[in-house]
Amino acid sequence: GMVALLYRLQLQLDGRSDVPTVIAKVPNEVAEVRATAQIVGVYEREIRAYLDLLPGLPIRTPGVHVARFDPDPAEKVQATLKRALDALPVPIMRRLLRPLFAVAGASGRRYLLVIDDLAPAATGVQEGETTERVEAALGVLASVHAHHWDRRGLDDASWLDDLGDTTLIRAYWRRHRDRITERHAALGAEWFARLDRLDALYALLMEQLAESPATLLHGDPRLTNFLYPADGDPFLIDWQIVCVGPAAWDVAYLLNGGLTDDQWRRRDELVAGYMDELAVEGVEVDRVGFERDLARASLAIAFRMAVSEDITASDDLGESGVTTMVRRMITRMGDSLPLA
Repeated sequence: GMVALLYRLQLQLDGRSDVPTVIAKVPNEVAEVRATAQIVGVYEREIRAYLDLLPGLPIRTPGVHVARFDPDPAEKVQATLKRALDALPVPIMRRLLRPLFAVAGASGRRYLLVIDDLAPAATGVQEGETTERVEAALGVLASVHAHHWDRRGLDDASWLDDLGDTTLIRAYWRRHRDRITERHAALGAEWFARLDRLDALYALLMEQLAESPATLLHGDPRLTNFLYPADGDPFLIDWQIVCVGPAAWDVAYLLNGGLTDDQWRRRDELVAGYMDELAVEGVEVDRVGFERDLARASLAIAFRMAVSEDITASDDLGESGVTTMVRRMITRMGDSLPLA
């Protein structure tokens, strides 16, 4: 994975002739990746999601066997610290990144998640009709979003963050822009001029998205995080960046990452199907306003992914997949910025 290591464990149990398997998930061993993941809380957040949120969701998720993490020694000041960091000017935040990473990288906190092995269920990017898999994935997201629409049932999940952290994202872009552009030099100067423009607009885009009704977001609903069994709805896995925000974020993320340019012609039909699923669950959404949120989310996600990919992609597959999503999002928006 991008920020974690996955192991398939074969269990030897007395009196069993078969060999059951489970999946164990632990932090990445790359120091900078682990440090970043700890700063934003992805390991702890996923374990809490499996314990506190997923059992109540009307979707298919893996069964949990072990979900444990060491206590955070700074837990009582964590929320205040995050607010303080996000309020800092970007130049100051840039200077703070190095010591922040050093402290997080030196942490000895342990995390372990052991869940069902869902094999032979296939991920959404394997051979097959991708559009149909995107449609099924949108149905799963609609169930999640409708279940917690307008923050319903989330009052007890105080550990959940709102979609935000604008200063940290922008600070990392400005600190590592040269490295990021070198990694993706093939995209060309025009691409990075657009990302520089998004740097200036990112905070505004996030403020505008925050005005829409909030719900539970998976946060990373790429097709590789949906597992499709032979029958029934897909499973949704990898809840490391679960948060609270506008439903358009998850939908824009999935559509831009899951549809090829040729399949994009079915985009409007898929959005309509998602909204129909919400309506079945009793949630009515204005199409014009939702489209505006989708456009804003696409831009914000493109900028966020271009930055975060630099410190999370651990193999060529991960890098190429993220690069493809960023390219699609920026190209499809062109120069039309949905700020009105």
